[in-house]
Amino acid sequence: MKKIMMLAAACMGILFLAGCSDTPQDVAKKWAQALENQDVEKANKYSTENTKFFNAMIVDAVKKDQGKVRKNLKEMINNVSGSEVKIDGDNAVVAVETDGKTANYKMKKVDGQWKVDVSK
Repeated sequence: MKKIMMLAAACMGILFLAGCSDTPQDVAKKWAQALENQDVEKANKYSTENTKFFNAMIVDAVKKDQGKVRKNLKEMINNVSGSEVKIDGDNAVVAVETDGKTANYKMKKVDGQWKVDVSK
């Protein structure tokens, strides 16, 4: 019985850790959803320090322009799962089709977690 309990605990630990490792697409989608929901704090969770500045600007644009900005974010959310991803060590690029064009979102691994890395 003790062995079964230890095996069950080990399996639960593995499943927990597996669930914690988001792919670059997962992080990009969560980031875009947070921006669409105008939640800067949540968007910052999925962002590098460079990107946090841009998150506030994007949310402000969503608030002011409910049209095109929100439409592009929704398209990204819908299309990101099937997007092409190129991973090179701790850097990745997620190529997402939005508004008939391909947008390349840079990602960076920070403390073992993928983050959106928007820069100028």
